[in-house]
Amino acid sequence: VLQQRVLELLRVYVTQQSRSPLTLTLVLPLLSAVRRSLPNKTKDKKDKESINKQKEQDQLHQDLVAFVTKKLCRPPHLPELPTDESAQAAHDVFNQVLGEARRAKGHNVVTCVVAAALHCLRVLLHHKTDSQLGQLSEGDEGLGALRTALGELCSKKHSKVPPAIFTSIAQRHPVVGWRLGTDLVEQASSAKTPFLQTIAFDALTLLFQNRAALKEPSTAATATAVAVKLVKAAPSGLECKDAATRHSTKLATSAMRCITAVSFACTRGEVGDKAVKAMSSPELSSAIQAFLASPAGAAPHVQTLGKQVLKRLSPSAPNTASKKRAAPTPNGSGPTSGPNG
Repeated sequence: VLQQRVLELLRVYVTQQSRSPLTLTLVLPLLSAVRRSLPNKTKDKKDKESINKQKEQDQLHQDLVAFVTKKLCRPPHLPELPTDESAQAAHDVFNQVLGEARRAKGHNVVTCVVAAALHCLRVLLHHKTDSQLGQLSEGDEGLGALRTALGELCSKKHSKVPPAIFTSIAQRHPVVGWRLGTDLVEQASSAKTPFLQTIAFDALTLLFQNRAALKEPSTAATATAVAVKLVKAAPSGLECKDAATRHSTKLATSAMRCITAVSFACTRGEVGDKAVKAMSSPELSSAIQAFLASPAGAAPHVQTLGKQVLKRLSPSAPNTASKKRAAPTPNGSGPTSGPNG
């Protein structure tokens, strides 16, 4: 009962004082409380008192999960960071949340940790200027911690870092996801298991599907460089060495989706000419054809995606991006305009 009352007081405080940087100090203690309140799976005595205690514990756990994911990490206003000390404290909380992620066990705990990491990241990004966001890759503590966690995730077969952190960042914070783009490509080709490679390809797919982020000036050059490296890494993912293995099949399908997203970006002119040229490599076309001919690529939707990509990669395919660049201006002048307009 006392714990429920304290939780209610915290709910009122977070709602009414959401702009206070002190709300970030609640993140770690509440994540720890969520982890400690996990239902006990041991077989205790089935007496009435034990059953009632277990029900109270289960209810507290559910209430903590709901509070962290729906109130603490989704406040009506983001906390302010008025001083350098408060900004540094927010960085420290973010790094410690990534440390807490390594101890997360169970779906509810992982969900809370991912929500907390995204909340801290959102607060840090909210207080950066556009120029600071463009230089996020240089000397940023949070980005360094993410790179370390990504390397740990993909270099160990049984890493305790939740993969959902990186797919969620790619989907909700693409400005950060693109700064990890090169690292994701490296992990897509060299991660320890097909499952971890699939996570990297999925995150890259989400980045290339975000058209709004691709239009940002700070993203264009990075996206082009990532696309060029991705084209070199994709054939190994499409090989599907063991079609009978579920993770191997998922890896090949994920790589196919990623290449499809890149091909759409090339067609729309959202990446540079270097990426368009890399996509036309014979090695990539051969890898796609081999994948479509294998049992792993037999699904109708996969066949449709593959044929669309091969059509775009063919030398005779029209280049939409080039057409856009060569289109005449409204007054009739342009590369194709003659003396008479």
